[in-house]
Amino acid sequence: MSVYAWVRQGEGGADPVIVINNFTPTPCDAYRLGVPNEGVWDVVLNSNAETYGQSGHGAKAFSREAIPDSGQQHSISLDLPENTALFLKRFGG
Repeated sequence: MSVYAWVRQGEGGADPVIVINNFTPTPCDAYRLGVPNEGVWDVVLNSNAETYGQSGHGAKAFSREAIPDSGQQHSISLDLPENTALFLKRFGG
């Protein structure tokens, strides 16, 4: 699978941004990803958004769950559209 995720930590303690890329022609629904903080992770950019003439699949907020994944204590489950980049930012605690 060609799904890649990066965490970009903000300067001065600002909340991190998670960048997720699905470089395949197949959607990955219910994809689990470890996250570094509690709270709600909201989509701030979805390259598959209707604004860009796409389907809009994958555009919603995700609440973290106390399910460890990828070396993190919390994780989220999200739907990754095909050939898409999602940028998530944490809101709330």
